[in-house]
This record gives sequence, C-alpha cells and structure tokens, in this order.
Amino acid sequence: MAKPKLNFLQTGAGDGTPVLLVHGYTGDSQSWRLVAPMLAEGRQVLSLDLPCHGTSPLIEPESFSHFVETVAEAITAQGLTSFHLVGHSLGGAVAFALSDLMAGQVKSLCAIAPAGLAPEVDGSFISDYVTATDPKDIKYWLQKIVGTSFPLPEGLAELIAEKRDDPKRIEAQSAIGRMFFPEGVQAIDVTRQMNNVAVPSKIIWGKQDTLIPWHHGLKAPPQTGLHFLAGVGHMPPLEAPQALAQLISEAIAASGQ
Repeated sequence: MAKPKLNFLQTGAGDGTPVLLVHGYTGDSQSWRLVAPMLAEGRQVLSLDLPCHGTSPLIEPESFSHFVETVAEAITAQGLTSFHLVGHSLGGAVAFALSDLMAGQVKSLCAIAPAGLAPEVDGSFISDYVTATDPKDIKYWLQKIVGTSFPLPEGLAELIAEKRDDPKRIEAQSAIGRMFFPEGVQAIDVTRQMNNVAVPSKIIWGKQDTLIPWHHGLKAPPQTGLHFLAGVGHMPPLEAPQALAQLISEAIAASGQ
C-alpha cells in the first residue's frame, strides 16, 4: 500500500541545493511565508506540512521516532536527495533527528528555538492554544509567546481560526502535544543528534522566548553557531524574518552548496 504523502509548498526555482523548512507544533507550511522568498534565489525552497498539520494526512505518530520517520519517507518520496534543513520549535527537534536519520543528505542545518534539548516548556500554551478556535483566544496565546513589543499582524488570528475547522485535525494535534509534551514537560530529547551534526549548523533563539527557554541553546556543541535575537520571542519566522533569512543564508554559504 502506498504511504500517504505530506504536503509541500514550493517557493522559487533553480539548480541550487534546495532548502527544506519544517514548521513548529500547530503551525503549517505558511509559517514560513515571510522567510521562504528571501531564501529562494536560484534554488527551490520547500515548506512541508508535518503529519496532522496544514493539509497533510492525519498520520498520528506512535512515537517521536515514528513521526520523524514519516517525515523522512515524505522527503524521499518528494525526490529530495540533498538539501539544506531548517526547523522551528518542534520542527527544530525534527530537523536534528532528520540530520541523523538522513546523514549525508543534509548539507546545512539551522534550528530555531528547537524543542528537545531540555525538559522545560510552557505546558499551558501546549495544551490550550491547540484547541483555541476563537480569534480572541488565538490572539491571546500568540501574544504570550512573541516579544513584548511585537505587534501581531492584523488578521493573523482570524486566518488561523479559519484553518481550525476540522475537529479531527485539532484532536490529532492535541494527541501529538500530549505525547511529545506530557504534563508540561518535553518528552523529546535530540541532544545526541545535535552533538553529532557534522555540517555547518546554527541554533537561533529569541531572547524573549517564554515557550521554550532560550538558555536551552547553551547546550550547543562548539561546532554549532549560536545566535540570540534581542527583543524576539518564540516566533522568529514571524518576528524577525530578515535576520533569520540572513543567518540561514550564512549556514548555506558555509556548506559551499
């Protein structure tokens, strides 16, 4: 039986090594809409929808390893044999795991406020934001995790609310939250994979992140560049897309590909 394929959103074209962007928990491929165009000169930029997110199938994971394997199978089915990898939050943990599982194919890696480096996480956001369907509630939770001086874009909460029209998808995402972040603790650990990254890599974190503490980034090994963004919270792809694109581009350039 053919395995269900995940959804990929393509930006740009060219012969350069593609960039693969992996969003965070409850996000989707559109989470990168401000960043992707800035990376797309001369190359494809592919933003995927993780299982149970966006328009990808409701493939509920049996474990974090199974979740990552599902993503790896989708990448292979997409025909990506060599790519630069960028992951945000849960997507950062996925990126570290993929760099181990698909070693040799990943040419550079950038993890933005990645999960999986230490136990602390804001459990109330994990449990309550995923089920919020009223724009006012969505805005409340989003405002909690961005930098204190960052104004949420007009209409963002309403756009997210419009996407939350499928109770089965909301429950599937809730189940993922309970599995990966049970009772407000991170059950994911990708520190081994982080320490084994053998390509140009960066960890990028907002200094005002209240969802996953920025000091988790201090676990970065010597070979990994560590960058902290002043005045930025947990959402650099939304809050600081230009700075983020610049740092990602530096990692890509360091790979020579």
